[in-house]
Amino acid sequence: MPPRGRLGYVSPDRGEDNFAAGREREPLFSRSGLLRRAAIDAEARNALGRLNLRFGALGDPAGSLSGGNQQRLAIARELEREPKLLIAAQPTRGVDIAGTAFIHRLLAAFRDRGGAVLLISESLDEILALSDRIVCIVKGRIVGELGRAEANVGALGRMMLGQRAA
Repeated sequence: MPPRGRLGYVSPDRGEDNFAAGREREPLFSRSGLLRRAAIDAEARNALGRLNLRFGALGDPAGSLSGGNQQRLAIARELEREPKLLIAAQPTRGVDIAGTAFIHRLLAAFRDRGGAVLLISESLDEILALSDRIVCIVKGRIVGELGRAEANVGALGRMMLGQRAA
């Protein structure tokens, strides 16, 4: 399904509440101002199952999940909303190798469906693996831009030092 254009919100609340945050007024999740807990639970289970997220009970605090599963929960919530733009800030920090690869596949699949990803990452490997276009900002100023074809660690390093990439 192509992106629809919704805003997202990351909440430190309980698992199913975190999943439904920002969608409380959608007919699927509420009726006459009351939350439809069974519908929220079913949608959360379906989405989290598709992402192979391991959890105890949906009512458990999101903070009780591992770092990788917390990231998957946040990404599941955002992708279920089918945004036009997904801002992914440090999407794999603290995530194991398998979880990182899984998150990278999710972001690439979202992009391939027509979504845009604004990736903010400290990992040059992650930036090089996922980016079609890289913009480097130093002290609040854009110092350079590279396309996928000309991007490499050396060029990125020079831009990070405020120098020309080439």
